[in-house]
Amino acid sequence: MRLILDRIERTQNGKRIAVFECEDSFINIHEDNMPLGFINELKAGMILGAEIDADKLLSPKILYEETEKKQKEIKNRLNNLFNRKKK
Repeated sequence: MRLILDRIERTQNGKRIAVFECEDSFINIHEDNMPLGFINELKAGMILGAEIDADKLLSPKILYEETEKKQKEIKNRLNNLFNRKKK
């Protein structure tokens, strides 16, 4: 399954919850339901390949090349929009 990290939120007790975009919906995964320390590697916009079972993130892998490609694509779109307004 392909997930995109939207944001990381904190609960009242200080635990973190990762909010992922998956197709047309959002999925919340508590840091206790992913491999130990994995949440520390995440940044908004990162694309992951993983499976989800019973609200647990299984075998997650950050897709660095795909993330970088998508970030460049978005940056180019924004630059094109700004350049159009300057004309």
